[in-house]
Amino acid sequence: NENFDNGMRSFTVGEYQHMNKKERSEVLIGGEKTVCYDFKGFEPSLAYSVNQEIMEFDDPYHIEELIDLGYDKEVCRKIVKKVLIVCLNTSCEKEAKQAINYLLVEDFDLDKLYRKNLIPTRTIPVSTFINAILDKHYLISDCFFTSKGLGLQAIGAAINDYILENLMQNHKVLCLQVHDDFRVAEKYENLLPDIMFKAYEHVLGFNDNCKIEKES
Repeated sequence: NENFDNGMRSFTVGEYQHMNKKERSEVLIGGEKTVCYDFKGFEPSLAYSVNQEIMEFDDPYHIEELIDLGYDKEVCRKIVKKVLIVCLNTSCEKEAKQAINYLLVEDFDLDKLYRKNLIPTRTIPVSTFINAILDKHYLISDCFFTSKGLGLQAIGAAINDYILENLMQNHKVLCLQVHDDFRVAEKYENLLPDIMFKAYEHVLGFNDNCKIEKES
């Protein structure tokens, strides 16, 4: 986004990057079935680690008080994730609100969600989501509205590089990567999460906030 020291994200050149999750789950490597693991809550976990804090909860995108307002659990999580990441990547709250409103229009059919009773109102109160996120993540509140997320992207890219390079150089294993998820042939399933943990610790110094789950 700015330069190679502050604000880059890993990007795989090729068709795999542009496939949807279902298509990626059907990809073979060397004719073999594959498995995919990803970092859970990657961006907020990096923010906690940079601040030398422990992220005590498993899912940083789950906020019960928003669900209590009438939001479907999964829909709420998707909105919270987008809002949180925007708040990390923008330089001020005004800029964040503009970006969030744009994403809500682009990524959600609010009328459809309302008709299905998945959201309580047709209009999403952006400030309500921002305030709920700030309350839940008060330990990293200094990271919001400071464009600190750009630096976190660079840290994430360094972690990704370590994973891909280690698998290729030390194990001769091809790994397909999209942002923070990684796919290898099924026979290397036990190897992949171990190297993901090592990569997180190698770049950040500890892996207390590193949470990994099998996606497919």
